[in-house]
Amino acid sequence: MIPYSSSLPPGVLASDMDASVKFEFPFPSAEEAQRDKTGTVKSTSSPEFKETFKLNINRTHRGFKRVVQSKGIKFEIGLFKTDKVIGTAHLKLETLENHCDLREIIEVMDGRKATGGKLEVRVKIREPLSGVDLQPVTEKWLVLDPVSSLSPPERQKERAPSPRSKPRHEASSRSSQPNNSPPHYKLHSFSILSYDRERLERKIGEYRKAQRDPPADLVHQHKELTHRLQWQKAQLERGSSSLLTAGIPEKETHRMRGE
Repeated sequence: MIPYSSSLPPGVLASDMDASVKFEFPFPSAEEAQRDKTGTVKSTSSPEFKETFKLNINRTHRGFKRVVQSKGIKFEIGLFKTDKVIGTAHLKLETLENHCDLREIIEVMDGRKATGGKLEVRVKIREPLSGVDLQPVTEKWLVLDPVSSLSPPERQKERAPSPRSKPRHEASSRSSQPNNSPPHYKLHSFSILSYDRERLERKIGEYRKAQRDPPADLVHQHKELTHRLQWQKAQLERGSSSLLTAGIPEKETHRMRGE
């Protein structure tokens, strides 16, 4: 999009205007410059050229860097049917080093003299020549807290800590400390526990007869069962009759009472 605005010379009407713009992009060289022209917009002193032109570039070419840094794009503005150039404009492209979008309003000159006209030009590139174009964006955010179905008194009651509850840091510190207390098992029948231990011992004996090491999980089960029997025996020796009736199955309790 290239709009152009200019004050009309004395004796010239807007209906007499036939505006057009030519441009020249000197790449890959001045002799092989890329040139093109807009269509003609009639009967206005502020024409708007809704046209887009695609230019070929080569980012790694030294000549392209020289065009961007020192030459830019040259424009020639014509306002009448005779195609007579009434002014020129020059767009510098250094902004494309760090930005991918260049939009400027440049003065239309007649040699070194300002004509009073202005030309607006927009140049876009996929990414800046020196890297990625980072543009900070500030946006307003509205944060809404979720609405609770509890009434205010109930919400306070829910948030209030229980008098018996421990502080979180104390609970975490206790859980992080190693537990050195002896294991606590549930009481079972001595007959069943002894039978299971004998069964494991027979399996371990078969491995040793074959001059093979028994599996580690089998040895662990035997050791765990032995500890369990020792613990239960110690608990029953110093326990009360209530411990006997609570921990031993009902059938085993009746048998002991019968004895």
